[in-house]
Amino acid sequence: MKKILIHDYAGHPFQIDLSRELSKKYQVLHCYNGSNNTPQGRTKKTKEDLDTFNISPIVLSKKIDKSSFLKRWFQEIQYGIELIKKVNHYKPDIIISTNTPLDAQFLLLIYSKINNINHVFWLQDMIAFTASVIIKKKNLLLGKLVGIYFSFLERIIARFSNFTIVTMESHIKIVENWKVKREKIILINNWAALDDYPVKRKDNNWAKRNYYDNKFVFMWTGSMGLKHSPEHFIDLSKHFKSIKDVKIVVVSESDGAQWLKKQKQKLSLNNLDILPYQDFNDVANMMATADCLICLVGNDVAGAHIPSKFLSYMCANRSIILGIKESNFAAVIAQKYQCALLCNPESKEEFIEHANNIFVNENLRNKLANSARKYAEDNFLISKIAKKFEIVL
Repeated sequence: MKKILIHDYAGHPFQIDLSRELSKKYQVLHCYNGSNNTPQGRTKKTKEDLDTFNISPIVLSKKIDKSSFLKRWFQEIQYGIELIKKVNHYKPDIIISTNTPLDAQFLLLIYSKINNINHVFWLQDMIAFTASVIIKKKNLLLGKLVGIYFSFLERIIARFSNFTIVTMESHIKIVENWKVKREKIILINNWAALDDYPVKRKDNNWAKRNYYDNKFVFMWTGSMGLKHSPEHFIDLSKHFKSIKDVKIVVVSESDGAQWLKKQKQKLSLNNLDILPYQDFNDVANMMATADCLICLVGNDVAGAHIPSKFLSYMCANRSIILGIKESNFAAVIAQKYQCALLCNPESKEEFIEHANNIFVNENLRNKLANSARKYAEDNFLISKIAKKFEIVL
């Protein structure tokens, strides 16, 4: 039986879901970053899991410091060393690695080549592009240098991996321009772990515990950086300030959420709640508490990836506002299947208009919710998705 190591830096539910499914045919070890302060999926082995599936975190002595570029860079190199130790102990036939910092990914590629291990680069996010855009906003010269350095690493990794998996059709041409042969590029669209997000009632225990069961709730969940337009939630809160039964709920601990906390206090926005990350077992009930789920991605980074947040939202059977460039695959899905209201993430007026329409129109909410859930049920079946990876393996 082939031994597969799937490394998923973020610990996303859908990637862990894939490892569990592939363990029906392979010996699978799933590794993830245990030193990252982000929401993660079912990272513990359960009694239902097969003996051929194991999950193991890679833990550093300290949490990844995202406030300092230099500290983070050194930590990510250390992370790559720890990842190689895990690989060396497990001795897989094939490695699939995704969302991994490029320095760590590069070290992993070198180790794979030296030890004749097949290496698959699962390119879910154009990391060099995203990092450069974000850092340029703080320091233009540093952003340009980071972009050049990371672009070099990303191209080398794609060029020398056995295969590169991309998640959006628009990324195929980009990777071809990196001088990667077309036959080594595989398109597999991202999905969400459907079984982890069953449809729940709004009046559930989580809603009651947080006193949201009798409120109209606009909700954001997961990582929120400054690229996610947190200022829109201030505008949303102000717009509905006079309606006592409306709550704006942000479930996050990221930079954007910390900024919102300060603004909430400064502006006395009592209808805006910022909550810490919740236990994964509560996530389905948490999203069911929402009447409208919100996903925003800045136009400057919209070409880098399809937001996994949007895909998981579609499982929840709730209305969605999606602020993203029309060229992104998420926007294509939203428009084609009428499962979210699409807006320009930089337009406050358009965002507030969509929020108001969803608030006053129950039929619209139900239509969006049902269309989103149907798309998820038709496209996120893990057994079908696993077959695409089996072809690569």
